Amino acid sequence: MDYGYINARMRGMKSRLLSHKALDDLILKPDPESLIADLENSPYREDIIEAKGKSTGVDCVENALRQNFIRTFRKVQNFSRQEPEALQYIAIFLHRWDVQNIKTILRGKNIHTTNEEILGCLVPAGELDEVTLKELLKQPDVRAVVDLLATWKIRYARPLTESWSGFVKTKDLAVLECALDRYYYADALDSVKAQTYNNTLIRDLLALEIDVVNLRTVLRMVRDRVDAADAERYIIG
Repeated sequence: MDYGYINARMRGMKSRLLSHKALDDLILKPDPESLIADLENSPYREDIIEAKGKSTGVDCVENALRQNFIRTFRKVQNFSRQEPEALQYIAIFLHRWDVQNIKTILRGKNIHTTNEEILGCLVPAGELDEVTLKELLKQPDVRAVVDLLATWKIRYARPLTESWSGFVKTKDLAVLECALDRYYYADALDSVKAQTYNNTLIRDLLALEIDVVNLRTVLRMVRDRVDAADAERYIIG
């Protein structure tokens, strides 16, 4: 594969990121309004202006950066369409946002958070667009969210339905979240199982991520004094 064009576009985009000095200057701003004013003179100008029409303060900055993030990855996907292998790799890392968004919705429904609060935490950068996520948000509880995913035949319904009995038994949402993580990494690794140089790089990166996720899980289990036998159920193999 010739990634010259994609690499050139990516380097161009990287050159527009805020420098360390710019970030240091933003840290010294006395309040969110001053921070927003500075960002209006940065590559984030359009996103900040749009966000100012809907929110203020920290919420304005978060909304602007969220929209910029989504738009940036859509742009990367668009100029990578001539390289199927590149699109495959990009999709692997965007699918994690699908998983994260489903987790966020499940968590919100589990603790009865308002749909507006949940929506503000979602990043529709993967296959599940904003319209789909909003439909999931309309569901009254965790079970209804899982059922709708299954009705739509969305891939992430399978690990959720297979682990549902464990969730019902323990009332621990980590059961469903772990099932999603296991599915995501198994699916990602399976998509790059062919023995090529690029696939090997992606597999190594995914393996490193799995180690990090497992270490975080172990630290939480130690903190919460969870029995070792129970903790093992949450480790990604």
